[in-house]
Amino acid sequence: MITFSLIEISIENINENQQIDKIRREKTQLGTDLKMLATGNLLTKKKGLDIAIGIQNFAQAITHRLMTVRGEHPEDASVGVPWNLYLGATYDDANQILADLGGEILTEVYKDYRTTYAKFDYIRFADSNIIEISLSVTNQANDTANISLNAVQRGE
Repeated sequence: MITFSLIEISIENINENQQIDKIRREKTQLGTDLKMLATGNLLTKKKGLDIAIGIQNFAQAITHRLMTVRGEHPEDASVGVPWNLYLGATYDDANQILADLGGEILTEVYKDYRTTYAKFDYIRFADSNIIEISLSVTNQANDTANISLNAVQRGE
């Protein structure tokens, strides 16, 4: 079983003076969705559900893509990253494995039509059963989401 630890999602390029106007534009460009926790549970507030708008919605969508094991999405088996091919594997060349996985991750990130640029801050093995990644993903509104997470192979 593969589990994930979401370390951080941070947002760049939001100017406080332009935020209200930007939110109006982003609703159209980047969409609106219910805000979810990394566990997949809906985030609730005192008066109901919380909403992810614009860059938050984009960052959430990318994070969910990264935290989905390819083949396990209920509606589309092509969504997600094939973490199971890389975690817990014996390897002769860890750098080649990470390069291959990095390509898989970037392919998944660019499946979201709103992505215009993505780059890794790091991708590394903490040990053979833990891969740590941190990447920056920029959307068409030129806002950047920084996403850091760990993928962990656990015994069945």
